[in-house]
Amino acid sequence: IVLLHSTKISAEQMHLVITCFQDSHQFAREFNQAIDWRTHIWSKGKKKKKRGTFKKKKKGGSVEVQKNLPDLYYQEAKSSGVILEVFLTLCTQYVPSSFATEINGELKTLIFEKHRSLNIWNRFYQFGNQLLKDYVFDCTQQCNSDTPLATNESIPWKSAVVLLLLDSLLNDQCITDNVQRMQILRKLYDNVVKCVEVENKDIRKRIVTLFSRFFRPFISQSVKVSGL
Repeated sequence: IVLLHSTKISAEQMHLVITCFQDSHQFAREFNQAIDWRTHIWSKGKKKKKRGTFKKKKKGGSVEVQKNLPDLYYQEAKSSGVILEVFLTLCTQYVPSSFATEINGELKTLIFEKHRSLNIWNRFYQFGNQLLKDYVFDCTQQCNSDTPLATNESIPWKSAVVLLLLDSLLNDQCITDNVQRMQILRKLYDNVVKCVEVENKDIRKRIVTLFSRFFRPFISQSVKVSGL
């Protein structure tokens, strides 16, 4: 709704909306990381309703009780995807699939004229870097964790958001200007590279493609210019 009516609201109002989205995302993330607090909520609910556990038989006939802690994993992943789509729509030729037929080139131009600014770009870079940094952190924690309490069920959803970002950077229809694409890649470079550490073949494939198509030619040209 905000994006469809973005030409009717001011840049200040758009920044306020983005801030609300980011506050919602941050709240969900902080809640998901507060294992002790989630355990406390679960234990209180268990005492009142005797719910929140399920039994699983183990070898030898013993029974294991596993906690099903309350979480906001879906909200955290979904809100990050919404924020990313807002930034991509305001900064690039990206159009959300949910209303692709309702935005044309003329409307896109009006959106750019009203909302494209240094401030919106800086917020996009800041969010993109934090998104990638949090993703690598969560995946690393998941791999190093020996307890089911630290299981992060949002990893597949977050992987989809990271893939949306990488696919947008690779899409010539989304970013028609290679100068703009290289500018974005330079700003996100360090955290894009760190995503290679994650055991996700789809994300690694995108990063390899980014390097072969854009970074390698750029590096080769820089080396020739420097005379090395």
